[in-house]
Amino acid sequence: MKVGDLVKFADLWAHDRHLRLGIVVEVEEGFYPHSTFNHTQDRVRVLWNTSEYSREPTNALKILRES
Repeated sequence: MKVGDLVKFADLWAHDRHLRLGIVVEVEEGFYPHSTFNHTQDRVRVLWNTSEYSREPTNALKILRES
């Protein structure tokens, strides 16, 4: 995942946020050092179509279009 990618929440994480679309504006590589399957995971900052920002682990998001 990289800056400029268009994303939405992955199905497992969507809940009531399924209509949100966002653009990745920052990537913090290796932020979660001991994530699933004992490897690091990045955290990304997303600007959502609701004009809000959030920070999410990469496995919470699905890429719709790469930059």
